[in-house]
Amino acid sequence: MKAQQLKNSILQLAVQGKLVPQDPNDEPASALLERIRAEKQRLIKEGKIKKGKNESVIFRAPKEGCESTDNMPYAFYERTPDGTVRDITDELPFDVPESWEWVRLGNISANIHYGYTASAQPTGTTKLLRITDIQDNFVNWPDVPFCDTSEKEFETYGLQNKDIMIARTGGTIGKSYIVRDLSVKAVFASYLIRVIPLESVDEEYIKTFLESPFYWEQLKNYSMGTGQPNVNGQSLKSLILPLPPLAEQRRIVERIEQLLPHIADYADAEQKLTALNAAFPDQLNASAPSVSGLSAREKSSAASRRASFSEGIIPIMRSWATLSVVLTMRYRLICRIIGRGRGWEALAYSCVAPASSAAKHATQAFHVSAMEKFTQPTILLCHAQCRSLIGI
Repeated sequence: MKAQQLKNSILQLAVQGKLVPQDPNDEPASALLERIRAEKQRLIKEGKIKKGKNESVIFRAPKEGCESTDNMPYAFYERTPDGTVRDITDELPFDVPESWEWVRLGNISANIHYGYTASAQPTGTTKLLRITDIQDNFVNWPDVPFCDTSEKEFETYGLQNKDIMIARTGGTIGKSYIVRDLSVKAVFASYLIRVIPLESVDEEYIKTFLESPFYWEQLKNYSMGTGQPNVNGQSLKSLILPLPPLAEQRRIVERIEQLLPHIADYADAEQKLTALNAAFPDQLNASAPSVSGLSAREKSSAASRRASFSEGIIPIMRSWATLSVVLTMRYRLICRIIGRGRGWEALAYSCVAPASSAAKHATQAFHVSAMEKFTQPTILLCHAQCRSLIGI
């Protein structure tokens, strides 16, 4: 499993309610949704946000013929503003815990809208955040260009902490960034879409969803079509996501933060192993003895051995030392496995220091023990001083 696959698995478990245990003492997501709806109504009355034209409500209810959801089959339904109710159970890809609910991204957001249209310039009154300024969930604000904005424009497009940016077009479509520790006056460019989470929702949990395979699968479906892939604000509002209780949202985010450093270590080890595997055959070829000065028969034999190497078989090169010669060298050898192939394993060793007699015997015992575990020609040793290869 590659590092990105490992991360995807963890994120998918998170949004399915399988990463952290549920706590029966948590306020259920159904109660959280009631508070979210009340918060939206308050903001609408205060004139801070507009009422959504197509905002729907997802709820669970007994299937036909059932009087209660307790211990009985139930289904998920969606009620649209015109009063239409439809069964969406088959559209939901997995089950979620009883304390969770299904929502649309628009249901838990104060606003989802496009950015400010302006040209980037070296000086100005306001920083202009673009798609290209977001790299690996990080923005180097001193490198972000400027633009000029009026007070009204900044009121509409001004960035705040907890805002979530989503790229809506091009090769980075769907990439997201959450604004944290903002210390500059900034707006966001028109090729970005801003999601403003409501206060009743943990924005870090939304960011977790926006990195999960479930999100990317939905985004792929919404952005399918001819020409350059893109996604619009309405499509983002329609994204469906599982909503845990608020306390569980925070536990999920905390657990992921604990796991991310380990995933990063895994990715670093993966890169080193990939580089090692890529370089290993070249190092073997470079170590092969030259065929210049050999007879025709010797050249043919060398070519045959090279052919066997290309098939993953370590050949016995005529100039390599035997294991018995290695054992007589007066060095303390540190060995480690650096690669494997079909029918062979590669060992790298370093000569640390001239060995005492006792150390020499210990070294011999080590290699004899190693030799007992393999059959010729399965052990390859790399000399630390001259980088030449010694095989058996």
